[in-house]
Amino acid sequence: MKRLTTTMFSFILLLSLATPAFASGDASLTEAVEKVEQKNDEIYDEIENGVTATDALRDTYFKKINEIEEAAEVLKLKQEKTEILIALEPSGQTDEALNAALSDKEEDIKSEEAALMVKADQLKEDAEHFTANAGKAGGNGQAVLLEKAAEAQQSFENIAYYFALTSDYEAERDAVIQEVYDIALELTEQGIQEAAANGLLAECSWVHVRFGDTREWIDPIQVVGIGPK
Repeated sequence: MKRLTTTMFSFILLLSLATPAFASGDASLTEAVEKVEQKNDEIYDEIENGVTATDALRDTYFKKINEIEEAAEVLKLKQEKTEILIALEPSGQTDEALNAALSDKEEDIKSEEAALMVKADQLKEDAEHFTANAGKAGGNGQAVLLEKAAEAQQSFENIAYYFALTSDYEAERDAVIQEVYDIALELTEQGIQEAAANGLLAECSWVHVRFGDTREWIDPIQVVGIGPK
């Protein structure tokens, strides 16, 4: 999080741009900066609540798909992606090497999920094929084919269940992120207007925030100068 960094930057900027009257003890701009930071505190509280909520959703999702044998590889990739996102946090999600690794991992996940979809289609065909042929066979041959049909059908349903869980998880996760985004945007707009009324120039300071196993741009406030009151 950049909570402290934003505050320090705001004060340093004001010290470098302030008028002699301010530098000699006029507290009005200092109070204005503090009001901006109070608004930022509200924004970061919303962010932290959103991160906590999406991390909990992710953990539950990972636990559920861990029980699906067919999803073992994609779960491993998603866990590795999350580890990269966490490793990126100290740099504010800007480390170039880690971002390159993240992009590669995201492509691996897409490829694995595409392969799962192809496998599901094949399993569905296999189940239908074995069932049809079982009707033509007799004795032990029929039992073997029906068993194969049941196994193929179960694997197909497991993969379908993975995609259903994924869809539900991503919808819940994204709803939390959207709520944080909307609240932060509203608070930022309020803060910028209040800053202007108190003689400060402020703007959105977009930061990349990890939510669960993904990330989103959120917009705290940053003081960039002194303006007319």
